[in-house]
Amino acid sequence: MWKGVGSAMGHIGITFGYTIWGFLAAIVETLGGFLLIIGLAFRPAALFMAFVMFIAALHHYKGEGFMSAGHPIELLSVFIGLALVGPGKYSVDKR
Repeated sequence: MWKGVGSAMGHIGITFGYTIWGFLAAIVETLGGFLLIIGLAFRPAALFMAFVMFIAALHHYKGEGFMSAGHPIELLSVFIGLALVGPGKYSVDKR
């Protein structure tokens, strides 16, 4: 399953290590979501999640067109917005 997810990296020219890329995408989605919830390392987590959604949007767009890529594009804009706004006053790493 990770190999299938990681094969989306082929859309940007990376044609090796599909299993590792799929595993990294799964880790980013799991750990990144948790970090976003608690507000720890918020901006890096949001940027990593945005990168995963960018690759997902490319994968869906090349496979089935724009209508299929709509959801990853929406989430890409949400994660970029979150990275720009920041974690807020209730984050774990508030100074």
